[in-house]
Amino acid sequence: LKKIFKNADITDAQGGAQALELIKTHVFDLVLMDMVMPDVDGLQATQTLRQTYPEPLCDLPVLGLTASTNPADRARCLDAGMNDVMSKPLDERQMVVQISKILNQHRKDLA
Repeated sequence: LKKIFKNADITDAQGGAQALELIKTHVFDLVLMDMVMPDVDGLQATQTLRQTYPEPLCDLPVLGLTASTNPADRARCLDAGMNDVMSKPLDERQMVVQISKILNQHRKDLA
């Protein structure tokens, strides 16, 4: 990510619970949420964000990441509230396109 987005401030979380705490105390433009994480998985973390956080935090864009190519897993991510999902291994060019698309849509939604 640092190679692709040289000017981005990137914060790592060690699991879903830590990610949710960081969202409360920091300003983020986007969350890259892995589907499988320790303590709280990405599905549960995204559902918690969408259902229990106040606006505008609950509307923070979430790009799901998964090693699964199963369409049912993609659907589970979207049903949890993720804006879109990418399969690992990640393609750099596709990641730039997806992140740009999500951020542009989020800016339009805020306008």
